[in-house]
Amino acid sequence: MHRHVARYRLLVELCLLLWRHAFPTEQGATTRFAQFIADEQAMGLLFEQFIRGFLDVECPDVRLPSRNLEWCCSGSSEARKWLPRMEMDIPVQLGSQRLVLECKFYRNPWAEQRGRRTIHSAHLQQLYSYLENDHRQGGIRAHGVLLYAAAGDETRLDFELCGFPVSVRTLDLAQQWPRVDAAVRRLVAEWRAPTSTGQVFTSTG
Repeated sequence: MHRHVARYRLLVELCLLLWRHAFPTEQGATTRFAQFIADEQAMGLLFEQFIRGFLDVECPDVRLPSRNLEWCCSGSSEARKWLPRMEMDIPVQLGSQRLVLECKFYRNPWAEQRGRRTIHSAHLQQLYSYLENDHRQGGIRAHGVLLYAAAGDETRLDFELCGFPVSVRTLDLAQQWPRVDAAVRRLVAEWRAPTSTGQVFTSTG
């Protein structure tokens, strides 16, 4: 999709969505649209693309650098070929403030240990890996953000993870669009100012 036909991108994407989720009925004469809201992987990708698109269109002062990271490792070129690709969800540059933003969509965003809610350890490990490799390459300690789509849940956590500031936020998508729009803009306003770390703040409703 080059710039001369870029205006058709939305139509092509809609057609692709219909094609991927249209299944023939038993009679074979018609098709039905299979809901993908239960597909956490598909919804997670959609959530990530929504946040990326919002930042790109509505926040002109925000830069979205390359998502790719190189592994900080040594070894033969043959061995290095076996390393998987490392790709962040949304790296963000806001003036001198750099963020590594990871978007998560799960029916239940939290883990549970001994009757209490916790952050999924795999999500923290993934975010830390991105922060550490990004720091080794660029020399800047980025601010890591885990952003969860969570209906009816407002959770705000700020802490320091091995020297990196980390924030955990939820975004309630089960609201009318003006409220979603305002909520994302509040998050961007937060990111423009570095978050103080060392303490944990939680507000859940």
